[in-house]
Amino acid sequence: MPSALLELMVRIMTHLPAEDSDLTLIVLKGHLVLEEELNSAVASRVDHPKHILDAELEFAQLLFVAKALFFRAGDSWVWSGIKKLNSIRNVLAHTLEPKNLDEKLQEFVETVEKNIGVDRNSFAERLRRSIAMLAARVHRLHNGHEA
Repeated sequence: MPSALLELMVRIMTHLPAEDSDLTLIVLKGHLVLEEELNSAVASRVDHPKHILDAELEFAQLLFVAKALFFRAGDSWVWSGIKKLNSIRNVLAHTLEPKNLDEKLQEFVETVEKNIGVDRNSFAERLRRSIAMLAARVHRLHNGHEA
């Protein structure tokens, strides 16, 4: 495993709470990790990355720029998963008592697991793993590796 990818995995394990933690915290911190990876990905493809970072793109905008730069037909699940996670994060950030949160989380995890395999661990661990796999996929795309 390349050292930058290993560093990402350590970062995820450090910042995403362990198995029995609050799902909200896993989503919020996982969203931040993905945002960092998307920023790095986009910055890696432009001649003057400072201007992209200075733009302070909202997550949804950043996602579409990254998708425009890195999209491949076989990766549509990656972009769909990231979009679903962003939607969940927005609900959590702007709604005190979100409705259908469990269903939205389940749909997100299932979107990712359809492509990486089903995990039999707790739901919190499955959520964590799904976020980690999306972050790794974005990382590998912008570092020129097949995921």
